[in-house]
Amino acid sequence: MEYKYNPGFSDDQGLIDAFTVRQPNLALIVETIRQNQGTANQHVLVIGTRGMGKTMLVRRVAAEIRTDPTLAQQWYPLVFAEESYSITTPGEFWLQALFHLQDQTQAERWQKAYTYLRLEANEMRLRQQALAQLMDFADSQEQRILLVVENLNMLFEEQLGSNDDWDLRHTLQNEPRVMLLGTTTHRFQQIDHVQKAWFEFFAIYELEALSHEDCQRLWEAITGEPISTQQIRPIRTLTGGNPRLLRVMAGFAIGKSFSELMTNLSQLIDEHTDYFKGQLDNLPATERKIFVALLQIWDPASAREVATAARISVSQTSVSLKRLMERGAVVEAGQVSRKKLYQVTERL
Repeated sequence: MEYKYNPGFSDDQGLIDAFTVRQPNLALIVETIRQNQGTANQHVLVIGTRGMGKTMLVRRVAAEIRTDPTLAQQWYPLVFAEESYSITTPGEFWLQALFHLQDQTQAERWQKAYTYLRLEANEMRLRQQALAQLMDFADSQEQRILLVVENLNMLFEEQLGSNDDWDLRHTLQNEPRVMLLGTTTHRFQQIDHVQKAWFEFFAIYELEALSHEDCQRLWEAITGEPISTQQIRPIRTLTGGNPRLLRVMAGFAIGKSFSELMTNLSQLIDEHTDYFKGQLDNLPATERKIFVALLQIWDPASAREVATAARISVSQTSVSLKRLMERGAVVEAGQVSRKKLYQVTERL
């Protein structure tokens, strides 16, 4: 089975077989890992809105390491869950890594270490001892550890304190046996502000919307049927080049002609109402109102046009549009007379 939302359920071969696009990103990240052989590692951050393929990409990287003989000798991928809600301190970060180590290896030594340290109440001792256990594993296997951690924006912005960020940076910067491959749904202040801990720390790869050619390639891989450039254009418009939504549409199209797919589009939307409604319900009231106004306008629109449609001031609309862009719900779609135009990312 191919999983749209949880590629972590797939085995390595399933990930390799399903990985159709984003090949250049995969090659660049793997090459960075190959070159991390000195006294300091280059850490990597993948940025992309939800559904853009971040989880698939980083788990495909982990699969590449496990299946490539040379990389498998040098690196051990330690893949966190997609959300790490229990991490609120550096000690808990390393404890979570130890949890996934004992879970992946099923080795008694690391299971006992985790069971013992999860009861440690002192943060300093927890941080030191959990990290020491991980380094013992790296030394015993003669491998470096690749930490694959998703939603770093949530971790750094909401769950960890400012001093915690510096603590983690210091360890990652000075410990060559650990590399961090992270993902985030948007650029966050800690990587853009010169006084923040993660400024200029990562090599950053931003996942853009799929091109028409990539959409064709993914569509044909899922359906097993060719699709013309003329036919893929409205699909790319509806999905915003979002791989997840494209998979939803392609899966719905299997066994149907293109004209039948267009006829049944309302049924497709109906079947995924929960997904679309969730996107709206998770927004604050004002942002939701502006988001809906932009949806109803459909074409790229200026902040003033959106403000008029939403009956909200231009200044408040501009602030909300910026926040919606940070959430990945809205993108810039060009400009007219120096005025930025905005468009919903997933117009389906």
